[in-house]
Amino acid sequence: MPARVNARGPTVVVATALAATLLAVAAGPVAGDDPPTPAQAIEKARALEETGFVDDAEVYLRDLVDADRSLARNASVLLELARLASDPEEAMAFADQAIERTRDAGLLVRAHSLKGDALYASRLYAAAAEEYGEAARYDAPGAGEAALRRADCSLAAGDASAALEAYREIWGEGAVPGELTPWAELGIGRALLYSGRPAEAAEQFDHVAATYVEPDVRMQALAGAAEGHEANDEPLAALTTLATLAAEYPGTFAGVVAAERVRTLSEEIAAAMEAAAADTMGAGALLGIPPDEPEGAEDPGDPGPAEEASEEP
Repeated sequence: MPARVNARGPTVVVATALAATLLAVAAGPVAGDDPPTPAQAIEKARALEETGFVDDAEVYLRDLVDADRSLARNASVLLELARLASDPEEAMAFADQAIERTRDAGLLVRAHSLKGDALYASRLYAAAAEEYGEAARYDAPGAGEAALRRADCSLAAGDASAALEAYREIWGEGAVPGELTPWAELGIGRALLYSGRPAEAAEQFDHVAATYVEPDVRMQALAGAAEGHEANDEPLAALTTLATLAAEYPGTFAGVVAAERVRTLSEEIAAAMEAAAADTMGAGALLGIPPDEPEGAEDPGDPGPAEEASEEP
């Protein structure tokens, strides 16, 4: 007799089993079971998160921290809870607890960066820049990204000079360009633009667009260059740059916006040229200068050889 086949198919069976497992995890440990280790707790919370049960992941870790003092004192678990917390203030509180309980440089970078993320989400850009600056002090993975975020926050807070200094510091850290170098160079362009130096900004963005081929970097560089050229009263240069952006990235948001700006800027340039031509003709009339005549036209005031006056006897 052949083996029976589940009519619902293996996919449904697997999905049902997975859902049951996840619900059991979310329900927490059964009384009498050994509590999970910090690594196990984090792994289970991430499994819930990756399958879409984000709220359940947060609740699961909260319950463990409330029930087990050793997990409540573990910096890694607290940081995971800070990352999952939906409330920015709670996220910062968990991150502060983690900072108090560890001297590990990698965990401290993560903790200060998480606080910076929470402050940034609340639009407290100056305070976020301070937290990212703290994270950048440590020699650990993520410190460079924190330094870049610090510069971004300084710019968002309106301190373009501090942002420019920070971007240049990241850019100048090594002779060989690193992963963050193009983003630092883009930041330099934005800081110059916000500082009211559009010519320098346009030059910086043009340099970035000519240097890097990564789509995200080049798109931002072309958009920034166009903005700089427009701010510097160079509409033709802006039009050329926008046309390049629209042609190279037609299916992207930046490309669509650039194509629309090409249309409107072309109309503005044409209207300005017509107005300039009209102003030139009007100025000539005021000065008594006749308009140019077509080539070959005769002066009606010239009698010509056939109309020469004869002398009377």
